[in-house]
Parts: sequence; C-alpha cells; structure tokens
Amino acid sequence: MKLYTYESGGILVLYKAANGLVNKLVKKGIIEAGECELYCFGIETSILKGLHLLSYVILGLLLGKIPELILFLIVFIPLREYSGGYHAASKLGCYIVSCMVVLSMLLTVRFIPAAYYNVSIYLAMFSGAILLFLVPVEAKTKPLDDSEKTYYKSKAGFTIVLLLILSLFLFMVNQRLLSFILALSLFYELIAAVIGKLSLITGKHGEGY
Repeated sequence: MKLYTYESGGILVLYKAANGLVNKLVKKGIIEAGECELYCFGIETSILKGLHLLSYVILGLLLGKIPELILFLIVFIPLREYSGGYHAASKLGCYIVSCMVVLSMLLTVRFIPAAYYNVSIYLAMFSGAILLFLVPVEAKTKPLDDSEKTYYKSKAGFTIVLLLILSLFLFMVNQRLLSFILALSLFYELIAAVIGKLSLITGKHGEGY
C-alpha cells in the first residue's frame, strides 16, 4: 500500500521508481511523510540526469567521439544553464531533444570534412555576438525577476566571451577541431535562444487575443 503519490508529470518509469523508493523510506522512518515531495523530485531528477548522461556516453561510444563529447558537454551545459532558451514541455521531450542535440553534434564532427573546421571562428563570432544581445532567455514555465535577469546575463556574458576567446586561441594554435566544437556549442545555444524568444513572443501574442 502506497503512503504517498508524487505527481511528477514526467516519465512514468521514473515516477514509479521515485515514488516507490520514497514510500519505502517513509515506512522505515528514514524520512518524514511531509518531505516526500522534495525527495521524490530529487530522486527523479537525479535518475533523469543519469539517464541523459548514460545516453550521451552510448552515442559517443557508437560514433567513437568520447573526447569530443566530453568537451562539448563541459562547455555547453554551463552555457545553456546561464543563457536559457527553449525548454521542452515535458521531461520526456527534454530527454529526446537533448539526445538529438548531442547526436547531431557528434554526427557533424564525425562526418564533416576537416577543411570545414576553418569556419569555426566565424561561426563562433556570429553566434556569440547575437547571444550577447539575447541572453538570458527565460522560459514560460520559469520567468525571471530583474535581479535574476541581471545575474544570469552577467554569467552568460562571461561564459560566451570566454568561449569566444578560447575558440579564437585554439583556432590560432591550429587546434581547429576543438575550436569547431566550441563554436558548435555557441551555435546550438543560439538556436535554443532564438526558439525560446519566438516561443515567448508568440505566447504573449496568443494571450492578447
């Protein structure tokens, strides 16, 4: 008999796993019943992040691009966190979209001719310049107040400028592949930011009618 039901709105198997584990902890007196929602959310989020990472590693192994995957995640995750942009409506949608982003990056690095790495600095400058004007891009489900916007804009701006400098440096020392990966991270975030902005604009227009 379940003691608590956590309505996550996420992936069913994760919801069941988190709900079942928390109920066991409550029965054993390890946590209080009033803390169930917090623990369920934390457990489900941790499992989902682990699933994301495992899926990325599998994709990296299949395409033989683990070092490139690691570099992309190191730079893209903080860039995405501070810059914001498009967010899927569900956790399943988020998982699918994030896997598609990682897969497309790996396929691009795997199959694009090395000669095209020379465009990395132009791609980075183009993406970074536009991002500096757009960020932070808030989501419909997570609006930002003025202090949060100031905080995220400063963090995002620093991250973008740092990536631009690193991409230029790597380009100059003839590490074109690494420079290209940094440029791709900026470009993918630019796409997320633009889609996020458009979603906010169309949403506001829809509310006006």
